[in-house]
Amino acid sequence: GLGDNGTIYYLNITVNDILAEQKRMQDVRKPYEGLIDFCTKLAYPNRQPISQWLNLNSEGEMVGKSIFDSTAMNAVETRANGIMAFFMPTQLDWFKQKMSNRKIRDSKSVVKFLQEWGEQLRFAINSSNYHEQKRLKILDGSVIGSAYMDIDEDRESGRIMCNVPHPRQMFV
Repeated sequence: GLGDNGTIYYLNITVNDILAEQKRMQDVRKPYEGLIDFCTKLAYPNRQPISQWLNLNSEGEMVGKSIFDSTAMNAVETRANGIMAFFMPTQLDWFKQKMSNRKIRDSKSVVKFLQEWGEQLRFAINSSNYHEQKRLKILDGSVIGSAYMDIDEDRESGRIMCNVPHPRQMFV
């Protein structure tokens, strides 16, 4: 980065600094992992517990076998479905393009451009996995308490691809 007087500063971060920060974040989260696992088992049994992520010995293990009351699961599903349907319906336009500059807002060519741009945006979102991953992010945030979604372009297909990593893979 640049300093106030134009001096160029470089980040002096080593691999050991990154590993130490990762360890510090793991130590902060560790006391809460039991509670996160409990909430996950109760309300979101299809998501692998945070304490067992990448457990290679669990192949073929049945998940959700100890749940006998689906109240929590139903509540989380209802919440996720409600958020998706209200804020991001797949059938309706949930965004609208409008120019902030009043002088050009009513121009027919600007209105036409914005309509075409809206169609392209709608096409890009509907041809991606946005809605599926956004729902997963809502479920993670509702049950686990933190959620993250990254968005990138698949260069081979030209599609926008979203990814919600397992909570064990990130710290918020």
